Amino acid sequence: TNVWSGYVFALEGATEDKELIKNILSEDLEASGSLANFFLNDPGAPSTSAFSDGSAVGELTGVRYLSYSNEGASLNYGWKGDNLVISTSYAGFKAVASSISGPAI
Repeated sequence: TNVWSGYVFALEGATEDKELIKNILSEDLEASGSLANFFLNDPGAPSTSAFSDGSAVGELTGVRYLSYSNEGASLNYGWKGDNLVISTSYAGFKAVASSISGPAI
């Protein structure tokens, strides 16, 4: 049985701080060689060498993802209001969209 973890970070601060976090995600997190550490189970190998843009899920925006070879494994992140959502499965990512309050940014 696989367990796919997810994380929600409520961010407070100036707009500039949020823009900085978006840049860190796109430049540093996506380039990390340690992405498998987000997973509780072995995700397998990345299916591609880079993250891809995803379509908006519910009110989540700025969606990016990286698929892995093991069934159900993908690293997804996006925003809902001031909340950064990171999930290790697309199914969990979609489920969170309706679980957090806050308007989309």
